[in-house]
Amino acid sequence: MDIQQVAQANRFGALIDRHQAQSGMYATGTIVSLILSFVLMLFCSVGIPLGNGWTLNGGVYALALSLFFLIATCYFGVMTIAALGINLYLFQHGLIYCSFGKRRIIPYDEITVIWQGQVSSEHHEENPPSEERYVIETADGDRLVLGQMFANLQQIGDLVQQEFVRRQLPQVLNTYRWGRSIHFGLFCVSRTGLTTTNGILAWTDLKVITLQDGILSFTGNAGRSLEWLNISTANIPNVCLFLALIQQILHSREGAGMVASDTY
Repeated sequence: MDIQQVAQANRFGALIDRHQAQSGMYATGTIVSLILSFVLMLFCSVGIPLGNGWTLNGGVYALALSLFFLIATCYFGVMTIAALGINLYLFQHGLIYCSFGKRRIIPYDEITVIWQGQVSSEHHEENPPSEERYVIETADGDRLVLGQMFANLQQIGDLVQQEFVRRQLPQVLNTYRWGRSIHFGLFCVSRTGLTTTNGILAWTDLKVITLQDGILSFTGNAGRSLEWLNISTANIPNVCLFLALIQQILHSREGAGMVASDTY
C-alpha cells in the first residue's frame, strides 16, 4: 500500500507537502572525517616507527585523533544512510512519517501535546539557542521527534501547530468561558488572569506577549517589560495553543493589546 492509499484509508485528505531528511551535511561530514582520519593515519605510520623525540609523541597523538575521526566517519555515514530513508508527508488531516519502510501515521486530531524548542538546554541563558526540534505526542502514547535533519523544520512545525490549534482552540476557549483553569506547564490561564509561580498577572495589566528566538516576553500596559515572566518555549507544552488562547482573550477585552510572534 503506497502513501496515497494509506492517506485515503485514514481520511487524511489532500497532500500539502512532502519533506525528505537532508543528507548533504552528513555526507560532507563523512568525507571530511574520512580524509582527516586517513591523513593522520599516514602520519602515524611514519612518526611512531622512528621512535624518537617529537615524531614519536606526534605519532601517538595522531593515532588517537585518527581513531576519533574514524568513529566520526562511521557516525556521519550512518546518519547519511538514515537521512536517505526518512520522508515526512503532511496532509490536510494528518501526517505520515516514513523511516526505512516503517510508517508512523498520526492524525492531527490525536495529537495531545507539542513541545517546541530544546528541552535539554538551559532555559534561563541570556542568549538561548533557537528552536531546533518539535516533539509531537499523541493520545496513545506515540512520540515523534522532528529535528534539524529536515531543512524546512520551522515550516513543518508551523503547519502541524496550526492544524493542532485549529482543532483544539474551540474546546479550550469553551473551558475558559466556563470559568475553568487551563494549565500550560508553568502557566495557568483563567478568568482571573495569567498565573505563574511568581504570582498572578491580571489581564488588565497585560498588553503584549512577544515570541522571539524561542523566548516569550511579557509587557504590561504601562509599557514596562515584565522580565520575571521571560521564559523559553521549551518549558511550555502546547505553546502554540497557549499563544492562540491568550490572543483570543486579549482581543475580546475592550482596548486590549495583541500577541506578537515571530513564528505565527
